[in-house]
Amino acid sequence: PLDRDKGEPRDDRDRHEEDGRGKGEHDDEKRKDDEREGKEPERETEREHDEGKRSPEEREGETYDDDYAYYGRVQATAPEVVVGSRVLAGDLALLDFLAPGMRVEVEGRVENGRLRVRELHVLFPRDWAYYEGPTPEGWARVWYAAGEPWRSQAADPGPRVRLLACFEEDWRGLPEELHPALHPSRPGLWLLEGLVWQGQVRWTRQTRLGACDE
Repeated sequence: PLDRDKGEPRDDRDRHEEDGRGKGEHDDEKRKDDEREGKEPERETEREHDEGKRSPEEREGETYDDDYAYYGRVQATAPEVVVGSRVLAGDLALLDFLAPGMRVEVEGRVENGRLRVRELHVLFPRDWAYYEGPTPEGWARVWYAAGEPWRSQAADPGPRVRLLACFEEDWRGLPEELHPALHPSRPGLWLLEGLVWQGQVRWTRQTRLGACDE
């Protein structure tokens, strides 16, 4: 059985996947039904409740040698990224684009109470995207879900505009007016960076951060 407070080792996850229509598959179908109805995934909510019994301070010094998979809700992103009761560490670029309220799956290694992230997948909201740049209300960071604003916060004008979204023949998660004219060379989660010039954004750099979350 899963020890929700300690996460789920990779070999346990593999056993769930080999069991046919076992608990893991049932949870996936239930999560999809909930998302169609606008609900947050029940599985992650239950896990977050258990994880919240221990604070990040109580986890200081913990170290696990095995690969470690962890589900939870993003509690904070500054000064540190906290998911459930775990402080995340590492240089994974996607950590910069999380927002409180997201549900994520994290894989990595626990070192001194911190989870050093190797992979991260956003489970909720689905079809999300991120924009940081000028808006009618001023410079802001905006997270979108299925093309609609989901979270936003005012920000100081930066040296560049940033946009993060999944590209699969077209851009996912963004409102139509933010769809870049450029199309990357292959599908994936792309980070675009650019400058505002004469009222228009000129994209100067594009970086593929990985595959799109299904």
